[in-house]
Amino acid sequence: MDRLPVLPLGRVVVYPHVVLPMALTDPFAVQLIDEVVQGNKRLLLGVVRPLGGTEPPEGAVMQARADELYEVGTLGTVVRMLKLGDGSVRVMVQGLERARLVEVTPAEHWLVAGYETLPNTVVEDARTEALKRTVHAQFSRVIDIAPYLGEELHEVLVGISDAGKLADFVAANLDLALPAKAELLAIDDVNRRLERLAELLGQELQVLEVGSQIQEKVRTRLDQNQREYVLREQLRVIRQELGEEEGEDELTELAGRLEAAGLHDEAKKVVDRELKRLRQMSPQSAEYHVARTYLEVFATLPWGRTSQDRLDLKAARDILDRDHYDLKPVKERILEYLAVRTLNPAARGSIMCFVGPPGVGKTSLGQSIAEALGRRFT
Repeated sequence: MDRLPVLPLGRVVVYPHVVLPMALTDPFAVQLIDEVVQGNKRLLLGVVRPLGGTEPPEGAVMQARADELYEVGTLGTVVRMLKLGDGSVRVMVQGLERARLVEVTPAEHWLVAGYETLPNTVVEDARTEALKRTVHAQFSRVIDIAPYLGEELHEVLVGISDAGKLADFVAANLDLALPAKAELLAIDDVNRRLERLAELLGQELQVLEVGSQIQEKVRTRLDQNQREYVLREQLRVIRQELGEEEGEDELTELAGRLEAAGLHDEAKKVVDRELKRLRQMSPQSAEYHVARTYLEVFATLPWGRTSQDRLDLKAARDILDRDHYDLKPVKERILEYLAVRTLNPAARGSIMCFVGPPGVGKTSLGQSIAEALGRRFT
């Protein structure tokens, strides 16, 4: 029986076919991932039980013992790894199959275990189809009213026809307690899993719909514009009585920093317009903080300060390979951009847009490009 390293996870369950980004700071977790990447890229993703009513810490729990893991985990693979300068790593792992952990024993710095895969067992019949439709309709409703789910999940949901994949996708995105998530992972019979999921979705819908009804009642009782006007007037009077002018002083200080930043004419027009808007807003409003942050960025940018680009393709490739695992198409595109700059320095620069979920390396790629060019990263 094959034995693989076990990465014990707290508060996280990785289901088959689901890709999950994680940040790992524990040195042993980092070492484990490094060895997995150098080997066959496979590992067992264990789930740490809540002990004494207390949930384990989120992320890798390398000190977990064998008896603290649920019996069923996930056979997974490392899709991507990014090493950071502070010694931590960001990884993307993908679940492959359910796996029953067998003979979990401690190795030098982590647990290792044998495993038995638990393939989906399902007989496609009318009951399966009815359960699929029920779960699909329930989760579609949850997406509509749950604040923690994005509308783009509707498109993904429509494209899933397999009953087992549907159950795992819904379970991975639903805000469930850890024992319920682990319970769904342990059920290999797809019909039973869909039945249990339908029960949990029903409970979640009840909670969400009650919350939605409460919010709707509040909105109908208070006209938003009138409420905002009353609150602003009250705040203005209170500030006058207390003699507080701190907000205005802060804006004056910010205006001085912007004046000293050396903005060019177009930027100065934008800043003047935004400052005028900002002075008319309530400091308590969300829009005020957005506009304030926008102007703070303007004040910190190095206007008028330039540096000489260092266009060394070999050095750039070495820096990208040192800081980033895989990402070959992205790195090739960056080197292509630098090569064009080398051959034609006068060409107008193109804009590269890095798109992806949190933790996949967008910011660190920018830092590597800045280092390769000899520029300051802002």
